[in-house]
Amino acid sequence: MRNPTSSRRSPTDLKQLTRRHRNLIALLLIDVALFTIAELTYNDAKHPGTVSNVAWYAFLIGAASLVILTIRAIIPRQTSAAR
Repeated sequence: MRNPTSSRRSPTDLKQLTRRHRNLIALLLIDVALFTIAELTYNDAKHPGTVSNVAWYAFLIGAASLVILTIRAIIPRQTSAAR
């Protein structure tokens, strides 16, 4: 029987994982802020304007970047030792 705690990550592993992917976390936080700005400026304006549009497009670019970079971080890199 397997030890149930053996499949969990230790706190040091979590710290290393966070340290390696802190740019992804920063991009996620920026993307959430851009989405919030886009929604607030759209909902509070009688005629949605440039600020809302710019924030919305920046959010979409950030979301696409976040997806691409996360996929690249998950897929293991092949080493040149396989040659």
